[in-house]
Amino acid sequence: MKVLLTRPQQDSEELAEELLQHNINSHIDPLIEIEMNPFNENLQQTQALVITSPNGIKCFAKQNQERSLPLFVVGEESKRLAASLHFKNIIQGEGTALSLLPLIKMACPKLDKEIAYITGNYIHTDLCEHLGHKGYITKRIIVYNTIEKTTFNPQTWQFLKEKTISTVILFSPRSAQIFAKLIQNSRDACQSLYGVCLSSEVMKNISELPWKKLYTAVSPTRQEIIRILKYLKEGGIL
Repeated sequence: MKVLLTRPQQDSEELAEELLQHNINSHIDPLIEIEMNPFNENLQQTQALVITSPNGIKCFAKQNQERSLPLFVVGEESKRLAASLHFKNIIQGEGTALSLLPLIKMACPKLDKEIAYITGNYIHTDLCEHLGHKGYITKRIIVYNTIEKTTFNPQTWQFLKEKTISTVILFSPRSAQIFAKLIQNSRDACQSLYGVCLSSEVMKNISELPWKKLYTAVSPTRQEIIRILKYLKEGGIL
């Protein structure tokens, strides 16, 4: 049996490699394609960076050498990625964008210097709005566009039909929304599927589908997702 990985291609490939170490086989069908935008912003008046997605960190780091400003990220995976790209002052939240607000308030006392919110073209939470209410000057900088998948690839449909895929992994509210849209006309396929979600925010977008069983990570980390998959493996589901 296989796990369906729905993250962008590079992220899915990295996760598939890690899952193989636990004898868990994957099938990759990204629901979102990442297209990098040119970065031409001047950061001289910036006091901190806020980047709430791994793809935002990657796209920023490929185009800008700034590594000394405080960088606020939402979770462990992003913190590890930022550290590997040589960011020096990384401040980690508790898995959501809103969890960064009290951390920013503590670490950034100056209201007259800008906070740069580095994002994709689609965001689930507008931190600029929340920070603006607290008196901060903010700038949202879009470093990548997300291109939404309009259908599963033919092999994915075949695997679903043959019930070769037993488990679907969903890491973001957006990917969950896209999955729900693509599976809508074949929603009965979910009756034989286990869903594994990174958070309750993700789960809300697919909870109405007729899953065999739906799991939500206790903490929004990749290691927690892997722990659930290992549990399913031990139970003979994978």
